[in-house]
Amino acid sequence: MRLSVGIRDFKSRATQYFRRVREENAEFVITMDGVPIARVVPIGEIQTQHRGEAMKVFLRNVAQTATMAEGCWRDGESAVDAVRAQRREL
Repeated sequence: MRLSVGIRDFKSRATQYFRRVREENAEFVITMDGVPIARVVPIGEIQTQHRGEAMKVFLRNVAQTATMAEGCWRDGESAVDAVRAQRREL
């Protein structure tokens, strides 16, 4: 999410804005008289770290889903048969 910040406010609180960029991957559009003149965005390394964390969460969710599916899976049953059985139950 990009936040709009006036240039005077940005100048007086620059350290706070840069800290948010570093810690929260925040993005800011700097304006002068309401007109956008610049953007402050995280550098690629920080974005890569954020993507890495997002991937960890995704993989953790996949693992949880797989664990739940194992409990419903009958030994020796193919995936096709399992899907057919679920469809019949609907």
